[in-house]
Parts: sequence; C-alpha cells; structure tokens
Amino acid sequence: MKKIILSILATLAIVAPQAQAQINLMDDGLPERLFVFGVRAAINTSNLSDNLSSAQQGMKWTNNQWKAGFSMGVVCDINVRNFLTLQPGLFLQRRNHDYTHMISSAQDGSFTCNDGNRSSYYFQIPILASWRVDFTDDFQWQLDFGPYFLYGIDGDDKYTSFSIIPGLVTENVTRKKDYFGSDGMVKGYDWGFKMGTGLVVLKKYYVGIHYEAGCRNVLKPVEGSPQKYSGHNKAWQFSIGYNF
Repeated sequence: MKKIILSILATLAIVAPQAQAQINLMDDGLPERLFVFGVRAAINTSNLSDNLSSAQQGMKWTNNQWKAGFSMGVVCDINVRNFLTLQPGLFLQRRNHDYTHMISSAQDGSFTCNDGNRSSYYFQIPILASWRVDFTDDFQWQLDFGPYFLYGIDGDDKYTSFSIIPGLVTENVTRKKDYFGSDGMVKGYDWGFKMGTGLVVLKKYYVGIHYEAGCRNVLKPVEGSPQKYSGHNKAWQFSIGYNF
C-alpha cells in the first residue's frame, strides 16, 4: 500500500506542473478588453415556497408546483483580470407557478379547494462575480455567484374555487386578482443570490445554468392569521447567449 501511495504522489508531482502550464486557474494577467457586452435568452422554471399550511387558518393541505417561464436581457463583463470578471445585467423575467389549496371552515363546515396559477413579470438586476478559466483559446469555463434584485411590474393570480357546503350545496367559481398591488398577496420587491456555471465557445457563444434563491419574505401579512406569512421565490434558469 505504501508503494502504491508513493507511486501516486510521484505521478502527481510530475503531472501537476504540466497541467498547470496548460490550464492556468488563476491567470491574473490583464485582459485584452476591459468591457464585453452580450445578450442572453433563457427558459426558467420557478416556484414559491411558503408556510401557508401552518399560517393560514383552516388550511389542510397546500402544494406549489414548478412552472416554465422565460428571461431575456443584456450583460456587461467588466474584466478585472483574466480570471476575474464582474458582470452586471438587466433582464425582463416572467415567472410562473401552479398551486392547490384545500381549506376547511369551522364556522359553516364547508370545504374549499382552490386550484390556480400565478404569473408575474419582473425587472431583474444581477451583479455577479465570475471566475473564468480558459481551457483553450476558444473554450472558457465560468463559475458565477452574486446578488440579484427583482422589481415586480405586473402579474395575476387566476384560480378556480370549488366549495362543498353542508346540505350538498356546491359552488364552482373562477376568480382573478392582481399578483402584486393592493389586492395581491405578494410584495413587488425581492432580492436574493444567483449562482451557476457556464461555457463560452469561440469567445462568442454562451450556454449556462443558474439557480436563483430569494432571501426576502415576499408574502404580505394577513390580519387574523395565527402566525406570520412567509414565502420565498426560487428559480432555475437555462440560458444561451452571444457576446459582441
């Protein structure tokens, strides 16, 4: 066993300097271009995690389901060093998720099931620190992390409410209300962290995947609830792009 370990260490001692010469993980040289602009288009899938099952009175069961949306916008690479870039951006996002709520009322003994969809539009500003590794002149790997800020501009909440009332009286009603605004339950401003990875080929063509985790409680307080409402945005994003 000792001979095997010594052989592995000897091999690494020979190979590591050669690999480092080919791939510089921390190339602190000055970049050829300080600014690089690009466009991005993405398909996303988003959801809202919440505590309605415990916070809303009479809530027996709740389920939020991921739903597809989109994102499109522009980015600017501010190349600090060859290995380090700051990347602010501006995006228009559409986020969607479906939900099902089952609620019972102790007052009249009724049982209600709400089945709906929430759709929202946001302006998003991410500010990412991006670590860059050039495997070849035409193939670059990127690792991104940083905060983002969301500002809601429009949205709606559509749902069908099916109620069963004692005496076999049923009611089936479709309703629509604002996602934000005075009658909406979601706050218009959010912030969180965006993290992910991407590849650039031929210094022009980009493909990437990122996760966005909301840090602000975006649910408005509801008077009379047994505890504070809490909800956080979350999304996966799959992007393609072009750098000029």
